[in-house]
Amino acid sequence: MQEACMFDIMALPEDELRKVLPKVSIRIVSRLIASYPRAIGRTLLDVMSRSMSPCALEMLKEEMCAARLPSLHQIREAENEFLHTLHNERTLRNPVSV
Repeated sequence: MQEACMFDIMALPEDELRKVLPKVSIRIVSRLIASYPRAIGRTLLDVMSRSMSPCALEMLKEEMCAARLPSLHQIREAENEFLHTLHNERTLRNPVSV
């Protein structure tokens, strides 16, 4: 799999985001939002507010308040995990026949 990039995440349709967001950790989502508040942060929050429980949103807010700004390594790690989860989700939906 190629190197993860925020532009890959930004290009995802809302339907894809809605399927992947519940499967990644709150910490990963909070790092992405904190790292790119204007580029993708608002979009992630909007999608989450329509598709996740209020409890999950509250956990996200608490995580963001308690966490420091992520390092470059943590940002890249979050991008990689998000796209890896997306890849796994797509593979489960469309298994390759042997």
